[in-house]
Amino acid sequence: MKNSVNDFHKRLERQFSSANSDPPGWGRNVNLSYCEFMQKNKPQSNSIAGGLLVLGAGGYHIAWLLWKLPEWRDYIATFNFFLHFFCWYFGNIIGSIVGAAIVTTWEKKKIYYLCGTTSTIGAILFIACYHINELIMVGRFIAGVSHGIAYLTTITHGAENVIKELRGRLISSIHFIIYSSIFTVCVVMLYSYPAPGGIRIEQMIGILVICFTLMGVAFTPCLTYESVTFLLHRNNERQALENMIKLRNETFVTWSISNDLQELKLMVAEDKVKSKNIVKDSNKRPLLLMLALSVISVLSSNLILNTHLIEITAKSFLSTFYGTYPGIASTAVASVILVTFRYCSGLVMIFSGDLFSRKKCLRLSAAIAALSLLATHILSSFNLENASGINWIPGVLTIVFQISVGAGVEPMLHVLMSEAFSTAKKYWSIALVVTLHSLMQMAIVAGLHSINESIIASIFIYLSVVLIALLTLVLHFKLPETRGISLRQARDEFTKTGIIEGITYS
Repeated sequence: MKNSVNDFHKRLERQFSSANSDPPGWGRNVNLSYCEFMQKNKPQSNSIAGGLLVLGAGGYHIAWLLWKLPEWRDYIATFNFFLHFFCWYFGNIIGSIVGAAIVTTWEKKKIYYLCGTTSTIGAILFIACYHINELIMVGRFIAGVSHGIAYLTTITHGAENVIKELRGRLISSIHFIIYSSIFTVCVVMLYSYPAPGGIRIEQMIGILVICFTLMGVAFTPCLTYESVTFLLHRNNERQALENMIKLRNETFVTWSISNDLQELKLMVAEDKVKSKNIVKDSNKRPLLLMLALSVISVLSSNLILNTHLIEITAKSFLSTFYGTYPGIASTAVASVILVTFRYCSGLVMIFSGDLFSRKKCLRLSAAIAALSLLATHILSSFNLENASGINWIPGVLTIVFQISVGAGVEPMLHVLMSEAFSTAKKYWSIALVVTLHSLMQMAIVAGLHSINESIIASIFIYLSVVLIALLTLVLHFKLPETRGISLRQARDEFTKTGIIEGITYS
């Protein structure tokens, strides 16, 4: 068996052994300005526009679940609330499983059409049946399914089509587009309560979702290019080459296109002989690393934590205007404040996602998040309302927490998950990580019956800080650096299998 594997690698080396150095003028357009470089590679981001817009539609539901504190205040521990919450996340689990099953057999355009259609159906239920609790739950479940399919498809499609110099920026845009929708809903909440009898927020969400999904469906046929890896798996090398030329905005086969295509062919050839079992072929290591990062992400953004931070922000900055105890108006404003900073930090990552080490960015982000969260909770435990000059400090620390998470933990989860796995195991591995993420959110909400007991909330937050710190330490030692390397190299860095000398083209 070992000899056959060695013979296979030797055949690959002979098949793909071309020159390793770029001739003059055949590189990656090093003389282009930043704007010219981004414009030249714009088709790569455009190709996942359909998926990004469906994910943006999903962001409205995430906002409704995790940031809609004012309306949930008197409803937060009821059985109906649990059903509403669980429906979306259960749908997200089902969607990720369906996505893993169809992404290797369906063209991306068809998948984006499916996501747009299902998301629109859920939105129609929100608009037409907002007063029927059961149908709202059905609409939320359908929206979760759509989001799960779109996330898995978009994260893999984008990573497989983009050049290595832009992969961090492009995949980070998933976090940005989701939080742009969350920001919109939080702003809408500011104006939805003073006008009883007017349009309900459920209807507003339905309208916004339909706008996003219709744009996604409209952009898909004219902007989407099929994944190069998907075409190579089907032995359609000619179409794969044509797509690469169009994605790079070239008119002929450049040296970098030729090299990148050869390395993708090599990666696909290697992955075809591997098992699809996600616990074989050294896949346990990247899987455990991504599960650890997903735990950090959940502990950085969940309903209990968001509730706590919103109330602290309201007490710190808004007590003069709305009174000492946070009410509907003050918590709505506090939600906007926190989400604005999370949203803006995500925007920064779109411009700097490939400028800094992924590992350092994640480590610094998680460390600042843990420290700021710990300091915030300790200070908020004291009565600072009458302490002139320092009552704003916990509020500032909540903003620091949002910036640190938005600029590192959440976007890096998407980026690293797109790089960690081989094409043989990527889809089901991502589905498993998404499933754990959703189950953790559901488990946290299941304990909401004791959210009003401050000691329970304190224990939860202290445990979150400890877990974030410990998992960050583990990732510091075990997580590989993947900035500026190809998907094949990133795969081998995660699995620690190494790359055969002489057949790396990037």
